[in-house]
Amino acid sequence: MNIDEGNYFDRRIHDDINEIIKDMRETHKGRSESASDDPQYDPVRVMESVFDDLANFKGSPSEKAVMIFCKQNQIIYSKLTDEEKLWLFNIMDKSKLLKRLVSQRGKKK
Repeated sequence: MNIDEGNYFDRRIHDDINEIIKDMRETHKGRSESASDDPQYDPVRVMESVFDDLANFKGSPSEKAVMIFCKQNQIIYSKLTDEEKLWLFNIMDKSKLLKRLVSQRGKKK
């Protein structure tokens, strides 16, 4: 039985993050200064949803970055046209933070 190493580590990290989120939620439960119970405005639930979507999303690191951007901005990724996705990829290619997502091995600087 072969196990995809990338999927294995993605799942392990996802499970760890879920446990951390549960602990945070329990620690802050019932505090008056805590955020609204409305899931749309609960950053913990939003991030949990992003991690769930990311763990189940099949695509390149660049596609995952675009999917996260869309999720954070309440844009439905599946409704984007190919041209719109291409524009987002081209824009994200200009990001210094996202350059690390693409292997630079063998490329001259």
